[in-house]
Amino acid sequence: MSCRRIFAVLMAGLLVAGSAFAGGKKIKRSELPPVVERTLQLASQRAEVKHLSLENKNGQIYYKANMKVDGHSKEVFINPNGDVLRVKEDFPVDRLPAKVKAGIEAKAGFLGHIAEVESITKNDRLVAYEARVERPIFFVPGVSVVNSTVQVGPNGNILDHKE
Repeated sequence: MSCRRIFAVLMAGLLVAGSAFAGGKKIKRSELPPVVERTLQLASQRAEVKHLSLENKNGQIYYKANMKVDGHSKEVFINPNGDVLRVKEDFPVDRLPAKVKAGIEAKAGFLGHIAEVESITKNDRLVAYEARVERPIFFVPGVSVVNSTVQVGPNGNILDHKE
């Protein structure tokens, strides 16, 4: 086998392994530490927990709970001490504050369309809105839209960092 072929096989294997770990390890609720379970019980009132995972991002370990609440999605990120790190929750586009909607639309550009929005809360405080924006592509056969994300603060200003 040539060196190029061996290298290609090794790289493909590393990419698959890396992407599998990047998505977190699926776990059962019974595997949660008691302190994390107590926090999840409080965070998931009136919700159905759909998926639990143990995540490792840049050496930071946390638990991620995906749930449905009143028909919309909610993600809760909990550290091993049971503290809620962040909450991302679907937010209706038609209920966005005017300044927030204007900030997203300015960043999306003339042809950009706001497809969906999530609110991001840290320490029980709204810190940002994250929007998935669709932009039409006219010059690429077979591709009709390109998706990107835009984050703005609660005042509608573009953030200089990702929340």
